[in-house]
Amino acid sequence: MENKKKTYRVKNKKKQSDGFRYTQELVLLGVIVLTLISFISVFTPAVDPLGAWFRQLFGGLFGRGVYLLPFIFIAVISHMMIKKTKLNYKHYMTVTAFVILSAGFQLIDYGGSSLGFDIEAFWISGADASGGGVLGGLLYAFLYAISKNVGAVIFIAAGLIASVLIIFNVSLFDALGAVGLQINRKMSERKKERKQEKKKFKVKIEKPTEPDIAVFDEDLHNDNDIEEIE
Repeated sequence: MENKKKTYRVKNKKKQSDGFRYTQELVLLGVIVLTLISFISVFTPAVDPLGAWFRQLFGGLFGRGVYLLPFIFIAVISHMMIKKTKLNYKHYMTVTAFVILSAGFQLIDYGGSSLGFDIEAFWISGADASGGGVLGGLLYAFLYAISKNVGAVIFIAAGLIASVLIIFNVSLFDALGAVGLQINRKMSERKKERKQEKKKFKVKIEKPTEPDIAVFDEDLHNDNDIEEIE
Protein backbone atom coordinates (compact mmCIF):
# COMPACT_ATOMS: atom_id res chain seq x y z
CA MET A 1 0.00 0.00 0.00
CA GLU A 2 2.79 2.39 0.90
CA ASN A 3 4.61 1.60 -2.35
CA LYS A 4 1.46 2.47 -4.33
CA LYS A 5 1.21 5.83 -2.55
CA LYS A 6 4.86 6.60 -3.28
CA THR A 7 4.38 5.66 -6.94
CA TYR A 8 1.31 7.90 -7.16
CA ARG A 9 3.21 10.82 -5.60
CA VAL A 10 6.11 10.40 -8.03
CA LYS A 11 3.77 10.33 -11.00
CA ASN A 12 1.88 13.36 -9.71
CA LYS A 13 5.11 15.33 -9.27
CA LYS A 14 6.22 14.33 -12.76
CA LYS A 15 2.91 15.56 -14.22
CA GLN A 16 3.27 18.87 -12.37
CA SER A 17 6.86 19.33 -13.58
CA ASP A 18 5.83 18.50 -17.16
CA GLY A 19 2.93 20.93 -16.93
CA PHE A 20 5.24 23.65 -15.63
CA ARG A 21 7.74 22.97 -18.41
CA TYR A 22 5.08 23.15 -21.11
CA THR A 23 3.66 26.36 -19.65
CA GLN A 24 7.13 27.87 -19.52
CA GLU A 25 7.82 26.92 -23.13
CA LEU A 26 4.49 28.35 -24.29
CA VAL A 27 5.22 31.62 -22.50
CA LEU A 28 8.65 31.75 -24.12
CA LEU A 29 7.16 31.01 -27.54
CA GLY A 30 4.60 33.78 -27.03
CA VAL A 31 7.31 36.26 -26.12
CA ILE A 32 9.33 35.26 -29.20
CA VAL A 33 6.31 35.77 -31.49
CA LEU A 34 5.55 39.11 -29.83
CA THR A 35 9.17 40.18 -30.27
CA LEU A 36 9.18 39.36 -33.98
CA ILE A 37 5.87 41.15 -34.55
CA SER A 38 6.98 44.19 -32.57
CA PHE A 39 10.34 44.44 -34.32
CA ILE A 40 8.79 44.21 -37.80
CA SER A 41 5.87 46.50 -36.90
CA VAL A 42 7.98 49.30 -35.46
CA PHE A 43 10.43 49.58 -38.33
CA THR A 44 8.45 48.38 -41.39
CA PRO A 45 4.80 48.17 -42.55
CA ALA A 46 5.34 44.54 -43.62
CA VAL A 47 2.76 43.10 -41.21
CA ASP A 48 0.08 45.80 -41.51
CA PRO A 49 -2.72 46.14 -40.52
CA LEU A 50 -1.58 44.14 -37.46
CA GLY A 51 1.62 46.17 -37.37
CA ALA A 52 -0.29 49.46 -37.49
CA TRP A 53 -2.49 48.31 -34.64
CA PHE A 54 0.62 47.29 -32.68
CA ARG A 55 2.31 50.66 -33.27
CA GLN A 56 -0.79 52.55 -32.23
CA LEU A 57 -1.37 50.45 -29.12
CA PHE A 58 2.16 50.38 -27.73
CA GLY A 59 2.94 53.86 -29.05
CA GLY A 60 -0.11 55.16 -27.21
CA LEU A 61 1.09 53.45 -24.05
CA PHE A 62 4.83 54.21 -24.21
CA GLY A 63 5.23 57.00 -26.80
CA ARG A 64 8.75 57.31 -28.16
CA GLY A 65 9.70 54.22 -26.17
CA VAL A 66 7.91 52.04 -28.76
CA TYR A 67 11.18 52.03 -30.73
CA LEU A 68 12.96 50.41 -27.78
CA LEU A 69 10.22 47.88 -27.06
CA PRO A 70 11.54 45.15 -29.44
CA PHE A 71 14.94 45.29 -27.74
CA ILE A 72 13.27 44.92 -24.32
CA PHE A 73 11.55 41.79 -25.59
CA ILE A 74 14.86 40.48 -26.96
CA ALA A 75 16.54 41.05 -23.59
CA VAL A 76 13.74 39.20 -21.78
CA ILE A 77 13.88 36.28 -24.23
CA SER A 78 17.65 36.02 -23.97
CA HIS A 79 17.51 35.96 -20.18
CA MET A 80 14.76 33.32 -20.15
CA MET A 81 16.62 31.09 -22.60
CA ILE A 82 20.04 31.42 -20.98
CA LYS A 83 18.86 31.08 -17.38
CA LYS A 84 16.06 28.65 -18.31
CA THR A 85 13.65 30.46 -16.05
CA LYS A 86 10.09 31.73 -16.17
CA LEU A 87 8.97 35.34 -15.88
CA ASN A 88 10.24 36.70 -12.58
CA TYR A 89 10.73 39.95 -10.71
CA LYS A 90 13.64 41.00 -12.94
CA HIS A 91 11.41 40.93 -16.00
CA TYR A 92 8.69 42.90 -14.21
CA MET A 93 11.34 45.35 -13.03
CA THR A 94 12.45 45.74 -16.64
CA VAL A 95 8.92 46.80 -17.57
CA THR A 96 8.91 49.24 -14.65
CA ALA A 97 12.19 50.73 -15.83
CA PHE A 98 10.71 51.04 -19.32
CA VAL A 99 7.75 53.03 -17.96
CA ILE A 100 10.15 55.30 -16.04
CA LEU A 101 12.16 55.79 -19.23
CA SER A 102 8.94 56.70 -21.05
CA ALA A 103 8.36 59.38 -18.41
CA GLY A 104 11.82 60.65 -19.31
CA PHE A 105 10.76 60.88 -22.97
CA GLN A 106 7.70 62.86 -21.89
CA LEU A 107 9.98 65.20 -19.96
CA ILE A 108 12.26 65.66 -22.97
CA ASP A 109 9.48 66.30 -25.50
CA TYR A 110 6.87 68.14 -23.40
CA GLY A 111 8.68 69.14 -20.22
CA GLY A 112 6.91 71.98 -18.44
CA SER A 113 3.88 71.97 -20.76
CA SER A 114 0.37 72.24 -19.36
CA LEU A 115 -0.96 68.84 -20.47
CA GLY A 116 -1.85 67.97 -16.89
CA PHE A 117 -3.35 64.50 -16.59
CA ASP A 118 -4.98 64.55 -20.03
CA ILE A 119 -4.94 60.83 -20.99
CA GLU A 120 -6.32 61.54 -24.46
CA ALA A 121 -3.51 64.00 -25.24
CA PHE A 122 -0.95 61.48 -24.02
CA TRP A 123 -2.49 58.77 -26.20
CA ILE A 124 -2.57 60.93 -29.34
CA SER A 125 1.02 62.13 -28.98
CA GLY A 126 2.21 58.65 -28.04
CA ALA A 127 0.53 57.08 -31.08
CA ASP A 128 2.68 59.42 -33.17
CA ALA A 129 5.78 58.08 -31.35
CA SER A 130 6.23 61.29 -29.40
CA GLY A 131 6.53 61.86 -25.67
CA GLY A 132 5.95 59.06 -23.21
CA GLY A 133 2.45 57.87 -24.10
CA VAL A 134 -0.22 57.34 -21.48
CA LEU A 135 1.93 55.51 -18.92
CA GLY A 136 4.99 57.73 -19.21
CA GLY A 137 2.83 60.85 -19.49
CA LEU A 138 0.86 60.11 -16.33
CA LEU A 139 4.00 59.31 -14.36
CA TYR A 140 5.68 62.52 -15.51
CA ALA A 141 2.51 64.54 -14.81
CA PHE A 142 2.48 63.23 -11.23
CA LEU A 143 6.17 63.98 -10.70
CA TYR A 144 5.76 67.44 -12.25
CA ALA A 145 2.75 68.17 -10.04
CA ILE A 146 4.67 67.45 -6.84
CA SER A 147 8.17 68.69 -7.74
CA LYS A 148 8.22 70.53 -11.10
CA ASN A 149 10.81 69.72 -13.77
CA VAL A 150 13.89 69.65 -11.54
CA GLY A 151 12.31 67.19 -9.13
CA ALA A 152 10.99 65.10 -12.02
CA VAL A 153 14.51 64.79 -13.42
CA ILE A 154 15.85 63.68 -10.03
CA PHE A 155 13.09 61.12 -9.46
CA ILE A 156 13.34 59.69 -12.99
CA ALA A 157 17.12 59.37 -12.76
CA ALA A 158 16.87 57.76 -9.31
CA GLY A 159 14.19 55.35 -10.56
CA LEU A 160 16.30 54.27 -13.52
CA ILE A 161 19.38 53.76 -11.35
CA ALA A 162 17.38 51.73 -8.83
CA SER A 163 15.92 49.61 -11.63
CA VAL A 164 19.36 48.85 -13.04
CA LEU A 165 20.66 47.89 -9.60
CA ILE A 166 17.75 45.50 -9.04
CA ILE A 167 17.76 43.99 -12.53
CA PHE A 168 21.49 43.29 -12.55
CA ASN A 169 21.65 42.51 -8.82
CA VAL A 170 24.27 45.16 -8.16
CA SER A 171 24.90 46.77 -4.77
CA LEU A 172 25.07 50.55 -4.76
CA PHE A 173 27.55 50.47 -1.87
CA ASP A 174 29.76 48.04 -3.77
CA ALA A 175 29.55 50.17 -6.90
CA LEU A 176 30.43 53.36 -5.02
CA GLY A 177 33.20 51.50 -3.19
CA ALA A 178 34.64 50.28 -6.50
CA VAL A 179 34.55 53.83 -7.86
CA GLY A 180 36.25 55.10 -4.72
CA LEU A 181 38.99 52.48 -5.00
CA GLN A 182 39.61 53.42 -8.62
CA ILE A 183 39.84 57.11 -7.69
CA ASN A 184 42.26 56.36 -4.83
CA ARG A 185 44.36 54.17 -7.11
CA LYS A 186 44.57 56.88 -9.75
CA MET A 187 45.49 59.49 -7.15
CA SER A 188 48.21 57.27 -5.64
CA GLU A 189 49.63 56.54 -9.09
CA ARG A 190 49.65 60.27 -9.84
CA LYS A 191 51.48 60.98 -6.56
CA LYS A 192 54.12 58.38 -7.39
CA GLU A 193 54.61 59.90 -10.83
CA ARG A 194 55.05 63.37 -9.30
CA LYS A 195 57.59 62.05 -6.79
CA GLN A 196 59.55 60.38 -9.58
CA GLU A 197 59.47 63.60 -11.62
CA LYS A 198 60.78 65.59 -8.62
CA LYS A 199 63.58 63.08 -8.07
CA LYS A 200 64.60 63.28 -11.73
CA PHE A 201 64.56 67.08 -11.56
CA LYS A 202 66.78 67.10 -8.44
CA VAL A 203 69.24 64.70 -10.07
CA LYS A 204 69.51 66.99 -13.10
CA ILE A 205 70.27 69.99 -10.86
CA GLU A 206 72.80 68.19 -8.61
CA LYS A 207 74.57 66.34 -11.42
CA PRO A 208 75.18 68.50 -14.48
CA THR A 209 75.18 66.74 -17.79
CA GLU A 210 78.26 66.30 -20.00
CA PRO A 211 77.48 69.29 -22.26
CA ASP A 212 77.22 71.51 -19.17
CA ILE A 213 80.64 70.27 -17.95
CA ALA A 214 82.17 70.90 -21.38
CA VAL A 215 80.83 74.47 -21.44
CA PHE A 216 82.23 75.06 -17.95
CA ASP A 217 85.72 73.78 -19.00
CA GLU A 218 85.64 75.96 -22.09
CA ASP A 219 84.77 79.06 -20.06
CA LEU A 220 87.58 78.28 -17.64
CA HIS A 221 90.05 77.86 -20.50
CA ASN A 222 89.00 81.19 -22.00
CA ASP A 223 89.52 82.91 -18.66
CA ASN A 224 93.06 81.50 -18.44
CA ASP A 225 93.81 82.73 -21.99
CA ILE A 226 92.65 86.24 -21.06
CA GLU A 227 94.92 86.30 -18.00
CA GLU A 228 97.92 85.20 -20.08
CA ILE A 229 97.29 87.96 -22.64
CA GLU A 230 97.13 90.57 -19.90
